[in-house]
Amino acid sequence: MMCIDEVHSQHDDRWDDGPSSSGNDDYRSSNRGYRGGRGGRGGGNNDQGRWTRGGGPRGRGRDRGYNDREREDYGNERGGFKSFKGKNRYTPYDKSPPGVGGMRSSGGVFDRIGPREQRGRGFNRDQSGGPRRDVFGRGRMGSDNRGRGWRNDRYVETTGERRVYNRTDSDMMEEDSSSILLKVLGQRYDSITMSLNLSDMFHDPTLHEHKIRSSMFDASFVNTVLDLVATHCPQLVALNLSNNRLQRLQAYSSLRDKCPSIESLDLSGNELHSPQELEAIAPLPSVKSLILEGNPFRDQEFSSYASVVRKYFPNLELLDGKPLPDPVKFDLPTNIGTIPPSQKGYLVNEDIRSLVVSFLEQYFSLYDGETRDKLLEAYSDNAVFSLSVDVSPQQRGPPLQQYMSSSRNLARVNDPGKRSSLIKHGRIDIVQFLRQFPQSCHISSSFSVDVMKANPMCTGFNVYGLFGEAGRMDSPIIRAFTRTFVIVAAGTGVAIVNDQLTIRNATMDSVKRYSDEVQAHFSKSSAGSVSLFPPNQSAIPSLQQQQLSAAQAASFNESDVIQQLALETGMNYDYSKKCLAENGWNYEKAISTFRVLQGQGNIPLEAFRT
Repeated sequence: MMCIDEVHSQHDDRWDDGPSSSGNDDYRSSNRGYRGGRGGRGGGNNDQGRWTRGGGPRGRGRDRGYNDREREDYGNERGGFKSFKGKNRYTPYDKSPPGVGGMRSSGGVFDRIGPREQRGRGFNRDQSGGPRRDVFGRGRMGSDNRGRGWRNDRYVETTGERRVYNRTDSDMMEEDSSSILLKVLGQRYDSITMSLNLSDMFHDPTLHEHKIRSSMFDASFVNTVLDLVATHCPQLVALNLSNNRLQRLQAYSSLRDKCPSIESLDLSGNELHSPQELEAIAPLPSVKSLILEGNPFRDQEFSSYASVVRKYFPNLELLDGKPLPDPVKFDLPTNIGTIPPSQKGYLVNEDIRSLVVSFLEQYFSLYDGETRDKLLEAYSDNAVFSLSVDVSPQQRGPPLQQYMSSSRNLARVNDPGKRSSLIKHGRIDIVQFLRQFPQSCHISSSFSVDVMKANPMCTGFNVYGLFGEAGRMDSPIIRAFTRTFVIVAAGTGVAIVNDQLTIRNATMDSVKRYSDEVQAHFSKSSAGSVSLFPPNQSAIPSLQQQQLSAAQAASFNESDVIQQLALETGMNYDYSKKCLAENGWNYEKAISTFRVLQGQGNIPLEAFRT
């Protein structure tokens, strides 16, 4: 077939018998062109090799030089040639109607369908070489249907143009493709297990035989498949989409609507690079088994990979054939009744509580006193002490600079040698270090105590709370602290073998709550020896005093012990003295006896009268 360029070159030699006007005679020029000469004998050779018969009048058009060969028209009506600014179907920028003498293509339709060399006589749209869309949205060459006369009713150009004509062979062809695909799905469906195997659809022999390209990542093809599945097997339980070269799952976004009862999904052997691709098909609450082996992102550790996948499939039980642990759920049953009240600390039992409370009262009374030298008796010779300062940005407050140089915060001190040098060893070294800290007062009502170890020889516990730090008289500083003590039996009492102190700034709520109390303490006595412990705990004796025998009690002030027992039991002075005397002045035994008798209801009411 002769192309358009060849038609122009052959026609130019014959069409003009008359003289041309001045101007550039190149019809592609942007200058004003020539006036047409007198029509020659049959001047012009069209694309079918036909010659016009006679001459024609002089052409009077002008070539505007749009450099567009398709804008010109060749004529067989009068034999003359006339270029014009006409608008036609394939040159949308022409404005005026065609001039006289323009050649029309005999029976053809000039249109933007198919290659330029195939435009011309007798080429219907189905023969133009352009693509058409079949039922699966894939182009096929219209030349296969030449002579059938169907009107390209489903053809959609890349520009988005759509032409719809009457029902012709294309509709029947789409119906044939749908029936073939339905046949393939029927071959791959197991009615017993209600499972559909769509693995490796690209190489399905039936689809290849009928020249139907099955791209399982193409949204149009996938939607057709899912529509057929929803229509013919709505109760589908298992779906296998393995080995289909899937890189994304966006085409399957309607899976949750068209296959709502699916319980098993196989996506193995594809090319999914991220588990986030599963978001396109989630949520699928009915899915209990999922296979993702053979995808690039599956290389990561199973536990972390499983937790990500479970976000999209919350009811998943099997992943790649491995059972998953039950998901952690925080929804409580409705019939649990009343939630138990929260406990402030853990003290194991009453005996441990008595020991710990007594220790804390005595220790912080000495720590907050005039001098901390008396703390020498609280530590063993081999005791160790360390300080850590928490400077978290979430806890703003007064600077902690006086503590920073001695801080052994392992998150900030990396050098092993420096870490070791910041540990204080022995009672003298420890107390000398504690003397450097500002004067303080600890607020016992803010304390929370947790016992972590308790036996007759060793007790370990943590205490959390607040303390006031002496600053300006009008504005004392409130700090928060955590302290871990390990105490052991030593003679008739106990001694500290390990002491770890952490200091940080208190929260704003804590500062507002306790600032008046701390201010009152520092204003009450310049010595700062007033304890903020509640009155019923302020006079608890040391463990040495609690465990004194009758012989040792002779050298001890009996009145103090009697008053302490009276405060703890609520008995008056006389009955407290009687209780101690009958138990050999063993304070611990006296307390134990009192609790037994009180539980039996054998203590008279007059014992509690003042």
